[in-house]
Amino acid sequence: LGVDGTSLLIDTEQTILAEFDRIGRIRVETTNTGTLQADGEIRVQVSTFTNATGGTVGGDGLIVINENGALVNEGGTIAPGASPGVLAIDGSPQLESSGTLLIEIGGSVPGTDHARLDVLGPLSLGGRLEVELLGEFEPEIGDSFVVVTADPISGSFFDCSTLPTLANGFWQVAVSPEAVTLFITETPDPSADLNGDGLVNGAD
Repeated sequence: LGVDGTSLLIDTEQTILAEFDRIGRIRVETTNTGTLQADGEIRVQVSTFTNATGGTVGGDGLIVINENGALVNEGGTIAPGASPGVLAIDGSPQLESSGTLLIEIGGSVPGTDHARLDVLGPLSLGGRLEVELLGEFEPEIGDSFVVVTADPISGSFFDCSTLPTLANGFWQVAVSPEAVTLFITETPDPSADLNGDGLVNGAD
């Protein structure tokens, strides 16, 4: 994909690619159950684009959801980067409780070592946060990773229970109005980790 005006249907097991430094404009069904991989710029010409169960949205580029449109992750997976990378979305994403945000981490530099989701506008946070550690990388106490940026961020993750077990330290998930940051701490913060699961998140 890289030709202006191309019309394609995203359906089960179909992959749509936009190559680096090219722009693809596509008109799609409102529900994605395949793969939308943006390594350039993709403009989706619908007002609301739902990434449903079986669907994956990823890549190292930019996805624009119409004018004032929304990307709703309802049962699907948003996986920024291309092992890893930074995925930008212009289109007010809504991460529903049934969806997953998958972040790859292999070091401290965003885009190069770990994935990040950059939202050009507001983000409604929810669903499951999953982290995949790349190679033999093992985070150390004191490390931090900004994995989401937006302005503003509302809500929180509903499920962080599947974050990888660490040899040393605990994951803490901090949500601010403009970022989601993962911290590695020596011990859980008892003042914030109200349910004692080692995480600071919406479950507390």
